[in-house]
Amino acid sequence: QTGPQSNPPFGQHAADAIHSFLFGPPDKSLFGCYHAPNSTIARQTAMVLCYPMGQEYIKAHITYVQLANQLSAVGFPVLRFDYYGTGDSAGDCSESSIHQCKLDIVLALEEVKKRSGKTKICLAGLRIGATLSAMIAKERNDIDSIILWEPVVSCISRCLNFPMLTIVFQPSMKFWGSLEMIFYGPNYPN
Repeated sequence: QTGPQSNPPFGQHAADAIHSFLFGPPDKSLFGCYHAPNSTIARQTAMVLCYPMGQEYIKAHITYVQLANQLSAVGFPVLRFDYYGTGDSAGDCSESSIHQCKLDIVLALEEVKKRSGKTKICLAGLRIGATLSAMIAKERNDIDSIILWEPVVSCISRCLNFPMLTIVFQPSMKFWGSLEMIFYGPNYPN
C-alpha cells in the first residue's frame, strides 16, 4: 500500500509494538509482554505493571492490556508480566508466594530497564500487586514512583512506613465500587 501511513487511534498500537517473551531463570521463567513506546513521544520513565492474584487477575487482565496499550501510545515503555506459578509463566500456583512474587518484580524491573534503556521506573499495581509494588519500592532505591490501585491497605499500614502517600484519584465507580489510587514519589511519572 502506498501513501502516508496514519498512526493508530489513541491507546492502540500496531501488533509489532507488543513483544511477548519469557525471561528470568530457565527453571522459573516468567511470561512478559513489552509494549514498546510510541517513538514520537519521549518519556523519561518506564512502567512495570504488577497484576493482582486469583480471580482479581482474571477480571483485571483486559484492563491491564488496555492500560499498557494506552501508556505505550503516550510514550511510556511498559512491561506487564505473570508471576511465577501464575498465568503463562512457569510453575504451579502452589509454588507461588509473596517472597517469590517480590523476586519476580525485581526480575521485571531489570527486564524493562534492559529493553527500554530507561533508569527511572514506575511500578503500578492493583490490589496485592499494589501492595507488592509498595514493598519493593521500600526496599530499592531505583524506583522513581509507584501507583497503588486499590492496594491491600491493612498490609501496607502494618508493613511499611511511607513518608508521603497521597490520594490521587478516588471516584465512585458503578461496577467496581470504590476505586482508590495512591501515588507515591517526588513526581508524577513522565
